[in-house]
Amino acid sequence: MKTLINCIIILILFSGCENKLRNKNQKFEYNYFENGELKSYISDKEEKFGVEVLFNDNHQLELVGHFANNRPLGYVSYYYKNQQIGLRQCIIIDGEPYVNQYWGFDASGNVDRDFSNFFSISSSSDTVSVNQEWEIEIKLDCPYLQKNMNVVFGDYNENYELRDSSSLVTVEGDDFVVKHKFLFPSKGIKIVRGYIDNYEFLSIKKGDVRGRSRMNFFKKRVVVVD
Repeated sequence: MKTLINCIIILILFSGCENKLRNKNQKFEYNYFENGELKSYISDKEEKFGVEVLFNDNHQLELVGHFANNRPLGYVSYYYKNQQIGLRQCIIIDGEPYVNQYWGFDASGNVDRDFSNFFSISSSSDTVSVNQEWEIEIKLDCPYLQKNMNVVFGDYNENYELRDSSSLVTVEGDDFVVKHKFLFPSKGIKIVRGYIDNYEFLSIKKGDVRGRSRMNFFKKRVVVVD
C-alpha cells in the first residue's frame, strides 16, 4: 500500500513540476507532523485549481482531492487505513460547493448502495446532424429517495444558473430513467444541462404539500454538424 501512496505523490509532484515550468509563481505547501512525517501536500493553494493529499499521524492516506479557489471541486476520495471508503463529486451551485454524487465502498471495495447516490448518462450518438433527432438517456442508478424522479432540462450556464426560463422542460421518470429527444437548429458544440429531481411527498393536506427532495446536476456534450 505504501507503494500506492508513493505513486500518488509522485504523480502529483510530477504534475506540479510540469505546471511549475509553465508558471514560475506556482505555490506548493507541505505540512508535517511533529515526528517529521508528511501530513499533507497541497499544490496551487492560492491559485484556481490544485490537488490536496492528506495523511493521518500513522502515515496512512486519508484524502486525495481537487479544489478551485480554495474550495473542493471535482472528485474527492476518502480513505481509512489506506483503503478507499468513499468518493464525492463536488460542483459549485449558487457560489457554494455542492456534493453532486457520492459513492461509499465496503471492505471488499464494492459500491455500498446504502451510502451512495449517483446517476449515469448515455446518448444516441456523440455527433448529430443539424435538425436530426438526438436522444439522451439519464438513469438514476442509486437514488437518494426510493420514490419519484423527474429530470429538468434548461438553458443553464456552467454554474447551473438559469439563463432563459422559457427553455425549461420537465420529463417524468419511469423506473428512475428519463429519455428525451432534442433537435439542434445550428452546428457547433452543444452542452445539454439540467438536474435530476429525486423527491417524495410526506403529506398532502388541504392543498398544503410537504415533501423532500435531492437534486443531481448533469451535463452532456454533443457535436452538431451540417
